[in-house]
Amino acid sequence: MGAASKLTGRKAIIAAASLLALAACGDIGAPSEPPAPPPEAVGVFASDELADLASGPNDIAFWIHPNVAFASTMITAGANGIAAYNIEDLSEVARDSSDAYANIEVSYFGFGPEAAGVVAALTEAGDRVRFFGVENATRQLIALEGGPELAVNARTICLGRAVGDAAPTLVTMGGGELAIYSLDFDMSAPSPAIAVAEGPRLSVSANASACAIGADGAIFIAEATSPDIYKLDAANDISAPFATTRRAGGDALAALPGETGASLVAALDTDENVVSILDAGDGSLLGAVTIAGTADIDGVAIASAMGATAANLGSLYRDGAVALAVEGQDGEASAVRLIPFSGVLNALAAEGFAPANPRGERPALTIDDGLIIAPPALGVSPDPAPNESGE
Repeated sequence: MGAASKLTGRKAIIAAASLLALAACGDIGAPSEPPAPPPEAVGVFASDELADLASGPNDIAFWIHPNVAFASTMITAGANGIAAYNIEDLSEVARDSSDAYANIEVSYFGFGPEAAGVVAALTEAGDRVRFFGVENATRQLIALEGGPELAVNARTICLGRAVGDAAPTLVTMGGGELAIYSLDFDMSAPSPAIAVAEGPRLSVSANASACAIGADGAIFIAEATSPDIYKLDAANDISAPFATTRRAGGDALAALPGETGASLVAALDTDENVVSILDAGDGSLLGAVTIAGTADIDGVAIASAMGATAANLGSLYRDGAVALAVEGQDGEASAVRLIPFSGVLNALAAEGFAPANPRGERPALTIDDGLIIAPPALGVSPDPAPNESGE
């Protein structure tokens, strides 16, 4: 496949996108043949509920604590701003009410426990992407200066990095255009800031509604009106579908990296309130799940947003979690309901998937005297006594 196939991570995706843009073949192609009937969705019992919300979140993401797994947070974005909740008891630990937001994404600068978490939030108007740092020790949100100048209002964003990349990539989609931005910390700024370098732009469907960045740097794209998933990387363009959920459409996507390079993609179809799980490598559909009710927690009949991670959140969520937002109906309050990702894997009889830590591993450096040292990392040093199991 030539030199491009030897590239990985951010360089590979920018190179692939640049070639597509130059060739003017970036439009999402014709849909796939009519798919086979979708597999029956399997119910996974709800495990927790964030109840009595004034309004349902527009998006959900997860931040992974550097050394105490059950101190990780679920972060929601909506009309009332951004709120972070401790995953163990769903108590609120941080909030920013300065704007209303349509999308929220989390990634990291640096590696390991010292990695600096960063939140990207798209305003409801779609005219601005704001950035916040997450302070490792206190979990507070710190507003960061900087951000991309959007040529057109964005409908959705995604933020992520390939394994081994020290900094994340931001993707915006809207108005039939996909834009890629490389991010870094601006060390020269008088206050904490994000430096943005604009990359290639290419045409996508005006119906492109969600995206996610995989562990190899690939960009996955979903359309609200189609069951097809597209993949942009060194080996795939977006002229033909990469996979299909066999559902009505894709309203949210999440990439779930695995330790051995085997990764998954979760796709939410709000028309059927079903989360489909696909193999990120070959596009095969592993199955689909719904959130089923228990004696204490209702199931999800109408989902408005999804967050998913396979990272260790401790205890019940040692293998990650899937969260669905429920917009209140007929006078009922809105809520977010969760299921453990281990329950998803068990329901689909999916074996051999080992989740990877999105904070990554600090690469060791070999120096001339044969010693192995670790380079300095960005971020606030975490508390001592790491406990990765969360127990």
